[in-house]
Amino acid sequence: MGSLSGRSQQQKSIDEDHCNEGKVSMEDFRTYLSEFAHGSRCMLLAVFVVCVLGVGTETLQNLWLSMWTQHVADSDHGRGGGANATFELYVYIGIGLMRAVARSLVMTLITYSALSASSAIHDKMLAGGLSAPLS
Repeated sequence: MGSLSGRSQQQKSIDEDHCNEGKVSMEDFRTYLSEFAHGSRCMLLAVFVVCVLGVGTETLQNLWLSMWTQHVADSDHGRGGGANATFELYVYIGIGLMRAVARSLVMTLITYSALSASSAIHDKMLAGGLSAPLS
């Protein structure tokens, strides 16, 4: 009979354990964000700044291309250009390289931060599960 009451208590504790379905709660999101890059505000700021730089270089590249094509259209209908065309091409390539570096840096920072956050959260979950009573 003791095993039946023990079993009903075990079933009761299983029933008390809850499971969430659907959207991620704001509390869970805050937990994840607090672990993002070990809670470093500097890392969050770095990700934000590099994202802004990436968008800025994309905008600059589009503006430069617009000005360059307008300049070519205005001067001799695209004939000639020589040194100016080469300079404008090098500027466009330079802006494109800055954009590529910014995007690579953003992806690297986000990947590193996400992996460190998920690792820390899973370590805490494992430690909590291992320290739970077995009865």
